[in-house]
Amino acid sequence: MAVQVYGVNHVAIEVDDAQKAAAFYADVFGLEMLRGGEGAAWCKLGEHQFLAIFEVERLQPDRTKHFGIMVRDEAQITEVRDKLERKYGLTLHPDFRCDFRDPWGNRIQVGDLHDESLVWLLPYREVQQLGISFIPQARKEGHRTPMNTIDLRQRLQGLLDHIRNGKIIEAMNEFYDKDTVMQDNANPPTKGLAANIEREKQFLSGVKEWKGFEVKATGVGDNVTFYECTMDFVATNGQPVHMEQVSAAKWRNGKIVHERFYYDTGVKR
Repeated sequence: MAVQVYGVNHVAIEVDDAQKAAAFYADVFGLEMLRGGEGAAWCKLGEHQFLAIFEVERLQPDRTKHFGIMVRDEAQITEVRDKLERKYGLTLHPDFRCDFRDPWGNRIQVGDLHDESLVWLLPYREVQQLGISFIPQARKEGHRTPMNTIDLRQRLQGLLDHIRNGKIIEAMNEFYDKDTVMQDNANPPTKGLAANIEREKQFLSGVKEWKGFEVKATGVGDNVTFYECTMDFVATNGQPVHMEQVSAAKWRNGKIVHERFYYDTGVKR
């Protein structure tokens, strides 16, 4: 069985005073100190990771090793910067929004949720509960204008309703751009709406009977949507097929311009 990695469990730093370090990280980032765990101090980093603080006799700061912390938005990055500079007298790296070395020489970069990939962040329960839009507050001239998140969510729901009702070809004509690109796993992409409709017809010709289409999760961001689903059908040879699939799509002007499907290669689509 192939190994599946779910993320980073923890990062560890070295300091010469664990008590002061714990106070520093609690003050700057509001990190919750926990009992037990690895290191002289142990604090929570979001819902899924922790920071282990080890106390050593001699500090040996590294040149480039670092880790990143995510906060909510630009306002919180500004708050962190101000505290680092004004209260602790630390110097920030000029080429990054918030890149610094703590008082013990450990390098940390701070970003916000809008810096990260929407699909990568979706599993984080706290992100889902916050209702983050993933739409930057300002765009440079010439960049694309993101669809209103509510409108895009409605478009995604319309697409899923079509699929659920077996109207797949109608959905492609309604929700896909004429130059759309679609790709399955790491297979070569199919370019153009006409070619993709023909490809979908070939797939549908192998289906004898639809049994079910269930959406497990959805997400909407900056002209990006995500959904996870299961599909059950009977193939023309009489064999029942169960598929678990994830779709990641990019939109422009209300139409899908690129969509990639990820599913179990053990079941042919």
